Parts: sequence; C-alpha cells; structure tokens
Amino acid sequence: KEYGVDGLGMYRAYTIWNWILLMSYFGIGSYLSIRNQIDPEVSKRHRLTKLERVHWILMEVELPSTILVFLVVWLVLFPSAKAAGCPECVANFNSYMVHGANVAFMYTDFFLNGLRFKLEHYYYIIGWGGLYAFFHGLLMLGEDLADNPHCPVYGFMTVASPGLILWLLGLIFVMSVFYVVAYGTSLLKNRCEPMSAGEDDEKEELDNNPDVELYAKENHEGASL
Repeated sequence: KEYGVDGLGMYRAYTIWNWILLMSYFGIGSYLSIRNQIDPEVSKRHRLTKLERVHWILMEVELPSTILVFLVVWLVLFPSAKAAGCPECVANFNSYMVHGANVAFMYTDFFLNGLRFKLEHYYYIIGWGGLYAFFHGLLMLGEDLADNPHCPVYGFMTVASPGLILWLLGLIFVMSVFYVVAYGTSLLKNRCEPMSAGEDDEKEELDNNPDVELYAKENHEGASL
C-alpha cells in the first residue's frame, strides 16, 4: 500500500498530532465547563472522574507541545523554506493558526482555568513523543519496503538517516525540557493566583490524603469555554 498525504501519510507531521490533541483538550474542557454550570454540586467534590483526569493529562501534554511546535516551525522550518525561495510554504494563514494561535489559545485557557502541572507527570509527554516517533518510524519503514519515496516532513526522521535513533531520543529529551518550562509557568501561575486561607486549608487536607488529587481550584469553572 502506498502512503500518501491523503492516507496515513497525513499523520506524518507532528503538527497534525498536536492539533488533534488541541481539539480534544478544548472539546473535553468545554463539556466539563458546561456540565459544572448546569450542576454546580459537581464542583464541590474532590475526587476526579476519568474524563477529568484525561483532560488534565491532555493539558500537561499539549501546553509544552504547542511551545515546541511554535519554536521548531518559526526558528527552523521557516528559515529553511525562506532559503529555498518558498517562505509562503510556511508563512500562510493555516500555519499562523496551527503554529502560532494555538499557543495563545492554550496559554489563555491555562491562566483562566484552575489546572496545575505536576512535575512527576513528565512521563506522559515522553510517552506521547515516543508514540509519535514509533508511528513515524513504522510509516517510513512501510514506504521503504514499498519502494515509495519517504517524503518526510522532517528530513532527519527517515530510515535513511544514520542518526535516526539519536534524533528520536533527542526529540523525546526536548519534549521533557519543554515540560519543565511549562511546569515553571505553572509555578508562576501559582504566585500570581495566591490561595485564600480557606483554600490553603483545603489544599493541606487534600495533600495529606493520598487518595485525593488537587486537580483544579475551580474544577473547570470558566475553563475551556
């Protein structure tokens, strides 16, 4: 089977993976926000539902991913396209939306909602990056076995590259670095949003209970609308 941009090949770009994750995050977040507005009693409980946990994890993966995509596109891919005489290949409306506006959307939502990063959750973004690398590797291998051109979005991510494994490991490492950057943003958010005395007592009670996670100060109220 030939992999083209109309088949599995369309998922060769990490941007597509990132955009799917972004839409999933805002879709789930909007549902949770509307649910809490309809039933305010939901926000009074401390235990998370499975869907709330998924939404939390999506945020922890998506926020650093948008930063990574933004920097790679505009600091690496755009200069390359410009040097090749085709700056419009990168600098166009669709690119501005999926490689720029997504960062603004994510950070606006992040500072409006009550979600926080947990440093020990870094393995989620490593797993996400590893899953993408695994899929991309299988796609390139399939094209190689079918004698089709690889047409990789990223020239270093091809089975013909002798340093492929190092590049993939480097990609996962960079994702971890940007997770730490996003975690630092979360710490800054905590400083900008000091908790009241009652909220401090609630947080202490939750921290002393190993069966409970402090998920969101507002439990999605006003987030991801």
